[in-house]
Amino acid sequence: MVRTSNRQPALARQIKSRYGYLFVAIICFLGLSFQFIYSPPPGINQPTSVAPYLDGNFPDAAPSGTNQNWTVENAFPHLTFIDPVALIEIPSEDSYYVASKVGVIWKISNDSASTVKDNVLDISDSVDTDFDAGLLNAIIHPEFGMPGSTNRGYIYLYYRWHPNGNIIGCENPSFLRLSRFHRPDGQEDFDPNSEFVLIQTYDDHCWHNGGAMFFDNAGYFYYTAGDAGGINDPYNTTQQIDNRLMSGLFRIDLEMDANRSHAIRRQQIDPSNSPFLNDASFSQGYFIPNDNPWLNVNGSVLEEYYALGLRSPHRAMIDTVTGEIWIGDVGQGSREEISIVDQPGLNLQWPYREGSIQGNSSPPAPVHGRSTPPVYDYTHADGNSIIGGFVYHGMKYQGELDGKYIFGDHGVRNIWSYNPTNGEVIFLTNVPATGIGDKNGISSFATNVAGDIFVLKLFGTALDGGIIYRLKEDGSVPEPPQFLSETGAFSSLNPLTPDTTLVPYEVNAPLWSDRAIKQRWIAIPNDGTHDSPQEQITFSANSTWQFPSGTVMVKHFALPIDYENPSVTVPIETRFFIITSEGAYGVTYKWNDQGTDAELLVNSQSKNYQVSLPGGTMGVQTWNFPSRSDCMTCHTANADFVLGIKTWQLNADYTYPSMQTDNQLNTWRHLGIFGNAFEPEDISTFLQAADISDTLATLETRVRSYLDSNCAHCHQPNGVASAFDARFSTPLPSQNIIWSGGISPNTPTDHYMVKPRDLDESEIWVRDKSLSTGAMPPLAKNLVDTAYISILEQWINSLNTESCSEMPVSDQTWLSAINGQGPVEINRSVGSEQPNDGQTIKINGRTFSSGLGVHAHSEITYATNGDYALFQSYVGVDDECNSGSVKFEVYKGRHACLSESTHYRGG
Repeated sequence: MVRTSNRQPALARQIKSRYGYLFVAIICFLGLSFQFIYSPPPGINQPTSVAPYLDGNFPDAAPSGTNQNWTVENAFPHLTFIDPVALIEIPSEDSYYVASKVGVIWKISNDSASTVKDNVLDISDSVDTDFDAGLLNAIIHPEFGMPGSTNRGYIYLYYRWHPNGNIIGCENPSFLRLSRFHRPDGQEDFDPNSEFVLIQTYDDHCWHNGGAMFFDNAGYFYYTAGDAGGINDPYNTTQQIDNRLMSGLFRIDLEMDANRSHAIRRQQIDPSNSPFLNDASFSQGYFIPNDNPWLNVNGSVLEEYYALGLRSPHRAMIDTVTGEIWIGDVGQGSREEISIVDQPGLNLQWPYREGSIQGNSSPPAPVHGRSTPPVYDYTHADGNSIIGGFVYHGMKYQGELDGKYIFGDHGVRNIWSYNPTNGEVIFLTNVPATGIGDKNGISSFATNVAGDIFVLKLFGTALDGGIIYRLKEDGSVPEPPQFLSETGAFSSLNPLTPDTTLVPYEVNAPLWSDRAIKQRWIAIPNDGTHDSPQEQITFSANSTWQFPSGTVMVKHFALPIDYENPSVTVPIETRFFIITSEGAYGVTYKWNDQGTDAELLVNSQSKNYQVSLPGGTMGVQTWNFPSRSDCMTCHTANADFVLGIKTWQLNADYTYPSMQTDNQLNTWRHLGIFGNAFEPEDISTFLQAADISDTLATLETRVRSYLDSNCAHCHQPNGVASAFDARFSTPLPSQNIIWSGGISPNTPTDHYMVKPRDLDESEIWVRDKSLSTGAMPPLAKNLVDTAYISILEQWINSLNTESCSEMPVSDQTWLSAINGQGPVEINRSVGSEQPNDGQTIKINGRTFSSGLGVHAHSEITYATNGDYALFQSYVGVDDECNSGSVKFEVYKGRHACLSESTHYRGG
C-alpha cells in the first residue's frame, strides 16, 4: 500500500506547452543548421607566472586582525548527532549529556576517540519540532550526582509539546513545557515516566520559543521565553505581566524555601480561542522569590517575571563572578542584540525597540520596569540569528578570553568575543558549513571545568550529522601588507595599473554596490604554464568553479561623485579575496583622501563622501567598508566562497589591454586555466547572464541575473531560511519565486516571493526597494538600485496572474482512477478494500489533512492540459506497510513520455 500526500500545496506553474515545445524545436533547428567553430585570437596569449598568494604577499590562512588566531576542531570526530542543542558536563563522571532538538538525551564519554552515544532519555513522541520548536534546552541540577541530595537525579527540559503529537505546521498552537525528569540511583537512564511539569504555557506559533535555563549562585532557577512568534508581536504577549509567561526572563525557587519565597499566587490565562479543551496553561512545584521585581499579594500579576520585553531569547547565562545575566536576543528584520540584566525589573524594550533602533510600536504607558537598551547590537549585514554564549572565566584561555562574552550567529556561523570593559568585539572564527537546509548553523555554546569552549552545530532539521566543535588556538597568522602599495598587485596606484600577474575580467551582471564602478582581476598560481591541478580551475558549466589554493581575486571600487558626469570618480576601496587550503578569507584596503594609497582595515567602517546630485546641488553618500567577518557573510562555504566568477557571468566578450576582444571563457581556456577544458564551440551553448540595463535580453533574464548576483549566495539550498533559489542556473519553474510563500518569520503570511501583477504582496519587490527593516540585500546597502526596481516592476506586472495554481493533488479531478487492491481514498488512508473506510492520514506519526490513500497497483490519470512545468508532491508509505513504491510519469499526448521519475520506496 502506497499513498501520496501534500504537506504543503503542490505548486504548478501554468505555461502554455505549445510555446515551450515550439521553443525547443527552434533551438534544435538552429543547432543543426548553424554550427560553427569559435576560434578568434585570445585576449591574452601567455600567462605570467605568479606564486601562490600573490607571490606570498598574503598569508595562507585567514588573519584575525589580532595577535591570536582561532579555529575549531571536531571534539568528538567519531560521533555525529541529530540536532544537538545542549552539552552538559556530568559531575565526577568524566562524561557529558547531549540534548537533541528532536527530544533525545544521549550520554557520551569525555574522550575524543569515543564511538558510543547511549540514549538515556527519549521523549521524542511528545516533542513538536516545527522550525524553531523542539527540545530547546536541557540542564542538570547543581547538586546532580551529589549523594544524599534530593536533587541528585534531576534533569530539566524545556520543550514544545502538542497534546496531539508532532502536528505539521508552524501555526498549530501548542504548549511550552518546563519539565523535570529523574534518574534513579544506580541507573544510567532517566525514567521517561518521571516527568513532572513545572510550567506549561500556551504557545500560538512555533517561532521565538526562548530556551535559556540556568541557576544562580543562590540556587534560584531562571529560564527565558519569547513572544510566541510572528512579526511585531501579533499575539500581544509582550509588555504585559498578567497574562502568560511569555517574552521574559523568569526567576523561581525550585527549593520552595518559605524563608525566602512564597507560593504561586496567579496562574496563567489562556486566550479565548484556545483549541484545547482538556489541556491548559498552569504552574506548579515552585515558589516565587520574595525579592522578585513585580509582586502583588492579590495575585494581579505573574510574579515569576524578572525582566520582560524579549523577542526570541534562545540563550542566556549568568556570569557567576559579577551576577550579571547576559541574554542573546534574536532580532526581527534589522538587529541582533546582547542585553545585560544587572538588576531585577528591567524592560528590554521589544517590540517598541529592536536593538538600538525604533521598533514598530509605541512604548506602553506606563512602561513596566526600567527601559534598558542592549549593550551591543549588530545589523543583518553581520548575521541574522544571534546565539548567546557565556562570559568566560576558565583557566585554559584566561589570558586571551577571561571576562569576555563569547557568542555566535546561527545564520553565518561566526563566533565573536565581546569585551564589556571597552565594548570591543573581535571576530574569532567561523564554523564550517555542512548540512542541508537553513537549520544547519550554530545552536549553542558550552564549557567545562577544564575551560574548553564547545560550539554545537546542527546539520539539518531532524538529520544526523550535527557536530560538537571545540574552540582552539591556531597560532599566530601574519597580517597582510599594511598598505595597498605593498601588496604587489599594482605597479602604479595613480594611475591605477595592475601588475602583469593579474588577469582582468568583467561579469555580465554585477553586484549592486551603491553606484560604485568596479574593476576586477584574478591571480591564479602558475609557473608560466597552467599545467597542474595546483595551477588550474575545475570548470563547471552550470555550477560553481573550484579554485586552487593561493588564488587571489582583486576588486577595486571607485565612487562617481557627479551624478551628471559619472566619469568623475574617487577611489574608495580595494578588496582582496584569497582561496586557502582550508577555505577562504577577505580583506579590504581603504583609500586615503588624496588617492595616493590605501590602508588595510580590520573592522568595519563608514565614511561620507560629498557628491554632486542631479541639478548641481550637493549631497552626501555614505559608504560602508566591510570587516573581515563581513566578507564571509556573503562568501560562505555553502556558496563555495567565490561568488561572481561563474560560467554565465564570464560568458561574454571582453576587450583586453592588448586591444584584442575575445570571449573571456575562451581566453581562460586558451591560457590553460581550466583543468577540464571544453571546446570553443561549446561556449555558445553555455548559460549567459545579462546586465539589468541590457535591453536585448528579456525582462526575466535581466531580473534572474540580478537575483543571482545579489541574492544567490544566501538564497540557495542549505542557505538562509527562505522559499526560493536565486541561482541563475536553476530554471525559473524550479526557483520557487512566482507564487511561492515565504517561510522566514519576517515574511507576512499573505506575501509571496513574487505575486504576479501585485507589487505590494511581492516580497522581493518590498525588500529590494527598501532601506529599512528587512531590506535586501542586507549588507552595506545605503541606496536603492532604482534601475533594477524599475525592471523588476515591469517583469512582475508582465506576469500572468493565472500562471500558477496551488492545489493538493487530492483536490484535483482525475480523468480516471484504476483501483488496485482497493479503492483510492481522498484525504484518507487506504483502509481495507472497502470504499470510504480510511482514517486520518498519518505517516510516521505525522497527520496530514490532504492527500490520497492509494492501494497497490492503482493508477490515476490527471488532465494537466500541458500546463504544468513543475509538479511537487510528498510521498509517504502507510504506517501499516513495510514497503512500497510510487512512480510519476508525465506524457505529451498519449504516447510521448516526457518525464519518468525514479521509484520512491519507503518502509
